[in-house]
Amino acid sequence: ATWTESGVGFNGIKDEAIHLSEPRQVADLRFAGGVGIACCPYLIETAEQFIAMDDTPGPMETFANNKSRYFSLLEDVTLPKNLPSLTVFGSVNPHLMGNGHTVTLCVEGGGELLVTDVRFPEMGYGLFCDWSGECRDLILDGSIHITIGEDYPWPGAFVGGFTNQLHSDGLLENCISRVNIQVDCANRSTLYLEVGGLVGNAKASTLLNCNAQGQVALSVHEGNSAVPAVGGLVGVCTVKVTQTHPFPDEGKESEVTYDGGAPVLLRGCCSSTAVSVQGGRHSSAGGLVGQMTWPVVTTEEIPEEALPRIENCWSTATVSAAGASFQSDCGGIAGQVATGAIQGCWAKPTVSIAKGDNYQNTGSIAGCLSEWAKIQ
Repeated sequence: ATWTESGVGFNGIKDEAIHLSEPRQVADLRFAGGVGIACCPYLIETAEQFIAMDDTPGPMETFANNKSRYFSLLEDVTLPKNLPSLTVFGSVNPHLMGNGHTVTLCVEGGGELLVTDVRFPEMGYGLFCDWSGECRDLILDGSIHITIGEDYPWPGAFVGGFTNQLHSDGLLENCISRVNIQVDCANRSTLYLEVGGLVGNAKASTLLNCNAQGQVALSVHEGNSAVPAVGGLVGVCTVKVTQTHPFPDEGKESEVTYDGGAPVLLRGCCSSTAVSVQGGRHSSAGGLVGQMTWPVVTTEEIPEEALPRIENCWSTATVSAAGASFQSDCGGIAGQVATGAIQGCWAKPTVSIAKGDNYQNTGSIAGCLSEWAKIQ
C-alpha cells in the first residue's frame, strides 16, 4: 500500500487509490479493519464483528445497493445462542473468506426462528438468509434444533447450516459442515420441508469441494402429507423459474417459465455424515443431496444443460428413512433424482429404510431414478 494525499493505493483499484473522502471507502469501525472491497476486505476477529455483516446501515450504506462487499474471517468465532439469520441484502454479491476458521452455532427454538426473506416469500433458517454471493474455506460447527409447532402458518421451510437458500450464481467452495441439525415438524398442514447440512434449497448455484461431517435429521408429525427431503450438504437441488400471477380480470392463467439461469452443480464434494428422515408422505434422504428436481411443471421446456448435476463426488454416509405413508427414497449420493445427472461419483454408504407398507427404494448412489435423470 502507498499513502498519498488522495488515499491509500492498492493494486487492482481502478483509480489506484482509496479516497478517504469517499463515504463508501471509509473504514467501518464495527470491524477490525478494511473498507469492504476485494483488495481490502472488512476484517472479522470477534462474534460481534461477524454479526456486523448483517444489513445494519453503516459507512457502506451509500453503495449498499450496487456494490459487492468483501469480508475476511481472521479468528474462530462462537455466535450467541439463537442468533437470527443474518441478511446481506444490501450487497449484490457478498464475499466471505473463511480462511479455514470455524463459526460455531447454537440454535434451539420454534418457528419464530424461521425468517421471511423480503425478496422471496419462503420461510427458513440458516446462518445467512438467502445467500447469493461467494463463501470459501469456512467451517461450520455446533447445533441447530428447530421445532415447527401446530401454530406455524407457512406451507413449508428450508433449513441449512450456512443458508436456507443458495441462488443467483451463489458459490460455496471448500466449506465444511460439522453442524448437527434436527428439525421436528408437528404441524399437520406443512407441505414441504428441505433440510441440508449447508443449504436447504439450492438453485442456479455451485458447491465445490464441500464436506458434510455432521448429522442432519428431520422428523414429521404422523399423518402429515409433506414431502420432506434431507441431504448431508443440500436438501433439494432445483431449477430457477419465474412464475407470473396475472390479475383475475385479465382472464389469463398463471405461467411458470425457465429463468435461463445456470444449473445447480456439486463437484468434488464428499459426505461422511448421518442423514435421517422420519414420516411424511414421500420422503427423500441422501448422503449429499436429498432430492434433485424441478420445482413445478413449466410452460416451456427446460434444456438439459440447465438441470442439476453432481460430479466427481463420494459418500460413506449413513442414510435412513422410516414412517413415510407412501414412499421413501434413500441413496448414498442422492435420495431421489427426478431430473439431472450424477456423473463420476462413488459411494460406500450404509442405507436403510424401516419396514412398512410404503414403497421403498434404496441405492448406493441414488434411491430413486426417474426417466428424466441419469447416472454415468
